[in-house]
Amino acid sequence: MIYSQFGATEDAAGNVVIDTAAIADRARDIIADGRAFPGGGVKALTAAIACGYCRLYGGEAVGFPATWAHEAATSLKGLIEAAHVAAENLPAAWATDRDTQKPLAAAVMFERMDAWAASSTLDAAVEAAGDAEIAEELEALAAVIYEFDAVLWDRVDVIATLAETQLLAGWRASLAPSVQLPWWLDGRLEMNLPPKRVYVIRSA
Repeated sequence: MIYSQFGATEDAAGNVVIDTAAIADRARDIIADGRAFPGGGVKALTAAIACGYCRLYGGEAVGFPATWAHEAATSLKGLIEAAHVAAENLPAAWATDRDTQKPLAAAVMFERMDAWAASSTLDAAVEAAGDAEIAEELEALAAVIYEFDAVLWDRVDVIATLAETQLLAGWRASLAPSVQLPWWLDGRLEMNLPPKRVYVIRSA
C-alpha cells in the first residue's frame, strides 16, 4: 500500500513483513559509510533510525556512534517539524483527493515511527555516554515530538482510517515483546475509526 522502509515491506496480501537482518545490515552499512565519508546530520539521523528499528523489532543490536548524537538530534528535529506541517495539512489534502487519503496519512505515521526509532537510539546513546548537553537537547526535542503528537491526535479521524489497512497491525505484531506500545499502536486509533456510511436506496 505505501512503500518499504528499513526492512519493512508488504506482501501480496498487504501484510507488513519485517526483515530484522536487513535492518541490521543497513544500520551497519550506514555507520560504515558515515565513518568513511562523513555526511553530517542526514547520515547520523538515518543511522539512528536504523539502529532504533533494530531495537524496536527485536533484531540484532547495532551500536550507534555516540559522537553522532548531536547531528542526529538536530536532523530529527527538522524531520519532525516538516512532518508536523504535513500533519497540519492532512485535512485539506484529505478533502482534495480521495485516492491519496490513506497514503498521505500513512506517510505521516511513517515519519512518526522513524522519530520513535531515532529517539530510542538517542536516549540509549545519551544514557550510555552520560552527555548532559545532549540530554538537554533531547529534552527540548521531546517537547517538539509532544507538539507533533498533539497535531496528529487532533486529526485522529484521518489517522484512524489506517486501522482499515494492515499497517498498524503489522507494526504492532512486529515489535519486540518487551517494547511498550505507543499511542498509535495501543488500540486508540481503532477505537476512533470513523463509522462507515451506509446508504439505503429506497424504491419509489
